[in-house]
Amino acid sequence: MGPRNPFVYRNIRSSTWPARRWGWHPQHMQLGRLAWLVTTIACLVAAVVVLVDGYRGYAAVAFAVAISAAINLF
Repeated sequence: MGPRNPFVYRNIRSSTWPARRWGWHPQHMQLGRLAWLVTTIACLVAAVVVLVDGYRGYAAVAFAVAISAAINLF
């Protein structure tokens, strides 16, 4: 596994994108990481919606699931 740096240095000069002038290219996000990110966001949205409706217990559970999913992002 490589570093989790969002940019990889390559010695390519191009004027189509400003960062490419210095040889930096973004890496693609891994599918598993994207899935955990979507799960975290969905649980946070669900927690806010349920909390607004007045269900504090369900909001706490949804928030706990969001935290558990967010752990997998790091």
